[in-house]
Amino acid sequence: MNRLCSIAVGALLITGCANLDRLPDVTENVDQLPAEGLIELRVDADGKIQEVEYHISPEYLPAKVVKAVDALMPGAAIDAEKEYHRDGIYYEVSKKSNGRDAEVMVHPNGKLHSKELEVPEAEIPASVLAGADRAVPFGTVTKRETILDKDGHLVEYHVKKTVDGKKYKIRLALGGKVLEVLREVPAEIEVPVKIMP
Repeated sequence: MNRLCSIAVGALLITGCANLDRLPDVTENVDQLPAEGLIELRVDADGKIQEVEYHISPEYLPAKVVKAVDALMPGAAIDAEKEYHRDGIYYEVSKKSNGRDAEVMVHPNGKLHSKELEVPEAEIPASVLAGADRAVPFGTVTKRETILDKDGHLVEYHVKKTVDGKKYKIRLALGGKVLEVLREVPAEIEVPVKIMP
């Protein structure tokens, strides 16, 4: 079975927003998926969908998104996602910046939402690394990221680990408090496609 979907399972508290009770714009988005594209679902502890992310070919990015991301980080997009969150729709574009992975999340109008930047261990405070090790004590760290808001302020850290083939993402506050632990679970989603006449 091909890995078509990754479900991030964890508690995510989002209030006062619309209910994602189905996969949004599923047929349109599936048509834009690259051959090995993923659909990612994020659910809360009750199994309610909190986020839906479609990996799309960068060619499907709106012009305003491309212009905004290129102004922040020149270079070709490696990957792109169309994301449906409880508070709105975003596009996330992955690029290389100074040899490191970087992701820029923008609104459809091109306005910056946030940035994720891969960083070496030396750039992560010891309290954050200790918090990640307490949350998921074993395994191998595969990535460390800083999360910056639209104004460039550091708002949290992500540490990604693999334990016995299982993938985890640990979200941590600036002081090292664990905000959430998510596990990526492979799954398969079958979606109807448009039939050509």
